[in-house]
Formats: sequence, C-alpha cells, structure tokens
Amino acid sequence: MNSKAGKPTIGQEAAALTQRSAMNGYDNSQLARRIRRARLARGWSLRELGRRAGLRDTTILRIERGETGNPSSFAINALSAALEIQLAGV
Repeated sequence: MNSKAGKPTIGQEAAALTQRSAMNGYDNSQLARRIRRARLARGWSLRELGRRAGLRDTTILRIERGETGNPSSFAINALSAALEIQLAGV
C-alpha cells in the first residue's frame, strides 16, 4: 500500500486484477474472440452491440481487445443476452 494515501500501488492493483481474473473462471482471450466473432457475424458495430447490451462501445472494445482483466458479470451477462450466446465459463 502507498502509505501516504492509504491506496494500493499500481503494481498491487495489477496483481489483484490478475488474481481476480484467474478466479472468475474466464479465459479472457477466448472470451474476447467469441464476443468479437459473434458481433461481426451479425454485422454489428461496437455501437450497435453496446446499444443492445446496454454497455458503452468503449467497454466492449476493451473487452474484445482483452484490456479488461476482469470483465464484470453484468457485462458478461449483458453481452451474452444481446448476442444470444453462452459466455459464462468461457
């Protein structure tokens, strides 16, 4: 922890994020590929998928790029419903 502000350091935050990602049961690279493939197969833009899932297109882009260490269950469920595919446990 950063003793001055009582906040975790960037390194500690990254380690915690990696640990949470491993614990959530998702393979983020496989999850990212499945979401992108399903979106493109439907001919949807990021914006269209975001509208249907109730998520920001930038959030979806980050998930598709694997830039989110731990996508929230809300995001996973919303994308799964919008794309009509199973994503849990990917």
